[in-house]
Amino acid sequence: AGEKEYQDRFFFYDDWMLPNEYEKYVPQVFPTTAPGNFTWCEEAKKVVMTTFYPYQWDLNYANPVVFNDMTANMLNLCNHGVDIIRLDAVPYIWKTLGTNCRNLPQVHTLVRIMHMAADIVCPGTLLLGEVVMEPSKVVPYFGTVEKPECHMLYNVTTMASKAVARPPRGLLCGDATAARVGGLRHRCVCPDQPLVRVYQRDENRSPDRNHARDDPRPCRRWKLSRRLCHGPR
Repeated sequence: AGEKEYQDRFFFYDDWMLPNEYEKYVPQVFPTTAPGNFTWCEEAKKVVMTTFYPYQWDLNYANPVVFNDMTANMLNLCNHGVDIIRLDAVPYIWKTLGTNCRNLPQVHTLVRIMHMAADIVCPGTLLLGEVVMEPSKVVPYFGTVEKPECHMLYNVTTMASKAVARPPRGLLCGDATAARVGGLRHRCVCPDQPLVRVYQRDENRSPDRNHARDDPRPCRRWKLSRRLCHGPR
């Protein structure tokens, strides 16, 4: 933990001055379970950026070594036959002090370069972007026809809206329908080319639907459907 070469692959700080400046602009992802965006590392005697959890250090993509190593890892997986590479938490991978460190232009540049590298080495591999945000923030990660980025993106909003709209006990069906429609009302325009896989979680754990939520058996099922996402007509 004390070697500068490896500390430079993350965001380490000797004191809380810069971390506190970041905290003025950067929202917390898990304010209840993992508050704050920084953690004190006792082994290094320094503060390290941890956007998600204290044990999950943020990579510093401004360091070329990080990008080169991560791209090499991606291509290694591709050459071992992996068909789909998930780019985890894409919007968060670039940090700039004074911003919310979300969806910055440099992020799209990095994803575009990853796409180019994969196209050259293993053109059959797809990049699946994880962008857990509203649709207007998700669609730009497709890129454009001239400058493509991700081949596929999670449609998180649809899955989450359907899950939230499930009626708890005592909620009338009409209320549930209204909630479901309201949750799916906000849509966005997608490019003509991409194919979007819309996934949803099915929590029917028991043959008796009235007691599905009380059944402790861990038998959740996941469904995948494939739909074309068309642009404006």
